[in-house]
Amino acid sequence: MHKATRLLARRAHSRGELHAKLAKSADPADLEAVLDRLEELGLLNDAEYAYNFASSRIRERSWGSARVYQALLRRKVPAAVAARTMERIRGETDDRALIETYLERYWRTRSRPRNRAELSRLIGHLSRRGYGDELIIDVLHRRVPAEAWRDFESD
Repeated sequence: MHKATRLLARRAHSRGELHAKLAKSADPADLEAVLDRLEELGLLNDAEYAYNFASSRIRERSWGSARVYQALLRRKVPAAVAARTMERIRGETDDRALIETYLERYWRTRSRPRNRAELSRLIGHLSRRGYGDELIIDVLHRRVPAEAWRDFESD
């Protein structure tokens, strides 16, 4: 219990993360009892953890939904909890506004794509950030010069 509370004092963890960290040094039966007690005390809550993690990544780092969902799974949040969290987040945020805000920041230090290669690189970059292909194409069609699209769409 002492080690678990020390870990939680540093930062929030999902139950799965905490289980993995404590499994190295604890008896499995005792570990489950400790995790259950932490949940009873309100110190461990996967739904709250997932929501806080997802909303911070979306708002502060401009990650898209797909990347946030995958990050939640890597942090050992149960898939059902991660899916419910992403539905809640989608109801609160506008993906179009998020990607447009991100592009404005991105283009402060880089030029807008002028040809097929640059456009393809930008689409790949946005895709890796977790934005959907349809949204990316729709937003970029409005913000990228037509010359770059002609080269891109002809291939």
